[in-house]
Amino acid sequence: MIVGTALLLSHSRGALISTVAAIAVLVFALRIGGVMKTRGTGWIFLLPLIFGIGLVLISGDRTAERFLFVVEEGQDRASLYSQVLTAIGDAPWTGFGLGAFEPAFHLYQNEDLLDSKIFDFAHGVQLEFAMDLGLPFAALFLLAILILLITCARGLRRRRRDQIFPAVALATGVLLGVHGLMDFSAQMPAVAILFAHLLGIGYAQSFNSDRRGRQKDGAIDGHTNEEKQPTDPPTSAILQ
Repeated sequence: MIVGTALLLSHSRGALISTVAAIAVLVFALRIGGVMKTRGTGWIFLLPLIFGIGLVLISGDRTAERFLFVVEEGQDRASLYSQVLTAIGDAPWTGFGLGAFEPAFHLYQNEDLLDSKIFDFAHGVQLEFAMDLGLPFAALFLLAILILLITCARGLRRRRRDQIFPAVALATGVLLGVHGLMDFSAQMPAVAILFAHLLGIGYAQSFNSDRRGRQKDGAIDGHTNEEKQPTDPPTSAILQ
């Protein structure tokens, strides 16, 4: 309840949308992994919905009000994205350098945006990576994360226990991926480190430990049998 209230009091529409998406993915992942039974899945969706509506009525009036001004407030964001895309088009292969968004964007900031605003982030993680690193390296970086998340998704079926770990990693990836489309939380060091930690745990627990154990035991047994295999005595000893 405290976390939900704090989320609404942040008045962040993107955070609310990404959190709802992440919770839905988490519940679905737990259902796929067999952690949740089919009979209780409906209640798992219904209870957070009722709880969320109650929080919105109590603490979410300002956040709900901001949804009414999406089109009006989105004009500056659309202009920002347009200028970032122009910058990407000017250096699509090399980018402007990691962390160079703020000084580089000054070259493209025009009268559509307020002169008093300083954009130190692109409010879009994927776009900023493309502008900083160039399209090839940004695509490789995001592809690496996507492969890890796909492995976590496959681990939900592959594992027979501890499916909660790949499920949480997958939901966290959705949370930051969706929020990254409209904001820059994934670029905060504390958030990035926590995501890397959860993703590493989820990836490590996405493989069938029984199969790895059998392969390891087979390798050990084969090595032991080779060591215990008797050797033939030398021919000179037999003749004597």
